[in-house]
Amino acid sequence: MSKIGVHAAHCCKWHGCKYGDEDCPVVLGKVEQEWPCEYCSDDIEDMEYHREALARAEEIKTWWAAKKKEGKT
Repeated sequence: MSKIGVHAAHCCKWHGCKYGDEDCPVVLGKVEQEWPCEYCSDDIEDMEYHREALARAEEIKTWWAAKKKEGKT
């Protein structure tokens, strides 16, 4: 393994070494990655989408429960 800075810039603790190195310093926790990798960024976007969808589902659930309570269903 060489060029630790390259690993810090491109590899991910969770998604692995971009270069397939088994001794990647980021994966082994010897060096901190500099920013989220492309897969982390996708995961963050997915989480935000699902968080918004769950919030909307909770609004619908509350609305539906109120309608049922009023006897309108």
